[in-house]
Amino acid sequence: MRNAEYKEDLRPKGRTMRLRWILDLSEQILDRLQPQYLKQLRTDWRLQIRSQFMRPIIQDKWTAFLLSLMVPGAGQLMAGSLWFVVWFAATACLAVSVNAGPLIGLEWIGVVASALLCVLSAEHAKRCLEPTRRLRSTPAAQSKIRCGTKGRNAVDLRIELEVDRPVSELWDDVAEIKWFACIDPFHRRLIVQGPRLQPGVDLVLEHQAFGLSFLRFGRLLSWHEGRGYAFSDLSAKGPRHGFPHVFFVSVEPVVSVGQTRSRLVVHVRGKWTARWIPRALGMWWLRFVCREHARLLRKVF
Repeated sequence: MRNAEYKEDLRPKGRTMRLRWILDLSEQILDRLQPQYLKQLRTDWRLQIRSQFMRPIIQDKWTAFLLSLMVPGAGQLMAGSLWFVVWFAATACLAVSVNAGPLIGLEWIGVVASALLCVLSAEHAKRCLEPTRRLRSTPAAQSKIRCGTKGRNAVDLRIELEVDRPVSELWDDVAEIKWFACIDPFHRRLIVQGPRLQPGVDLVLEHQAFGLSFLRFGRLLSWHEGRGYAFSDLSAKGPRHGFPHVFFVSVEPVVSVGQTRSRLVVHVRGKWTARWIPRALGMWWLRFVCREHARLLRKVF
């Protein structure tokens, strides 16, 4: 009886009080229907689902790539992504449509569609395990790419990103050279062969591509605190083999009215040494890698 009386006392009394209570309740409902609240609620739900049921089993993106290349959706499943459901469903639909009765003479369509599905699933699985730091609510950085050649075999690649961050804050991330160097599509790990990170110290760069790992060697050529640094990336066979190149990384402020922006520049100079590969094909491959590097940088910054 006392509980009933207590609850009765909490109800708004009077017509004016009831109307105010209804208005307050309506405002709370409308606030929860705002896109920002819904996005946060969706993000919390995804994180809870992943933490309870979708914990990643593998961390290597190329392992996920190979798994999905063989079985579409397998790499996403091992990476802890719910996208594996979509890829499994697409594979099942393709298998049913192909086995339902292919047209005579057009069996190659099913083969091409299966191969395309495997490649697309493998690329998506690889992207599920790529490094990322930028929040989805923040806009992606604007990038400029320049891929050119100088002389007969000299290669000149340049990536510029404009980031809505001050130079000091951007430098704090870029100065983590062990992390920043691995944003490259084929860099897996950077090892400093010395007690201190200073010009002249030797570096070991572990590369990985399509499941194959190999080591390349370099040296920290320069380090300008707050501005940038440079390091080399050379083949184990020597500086005249395996596309020797140097990374020049720098940060600089961007003059803009009322905004604090910075520019990140990744400049790569090297020499194309694979004479058995056609020059046009080699330049296409370098442009592709440069675009992939720029995409990963936009994903992070």
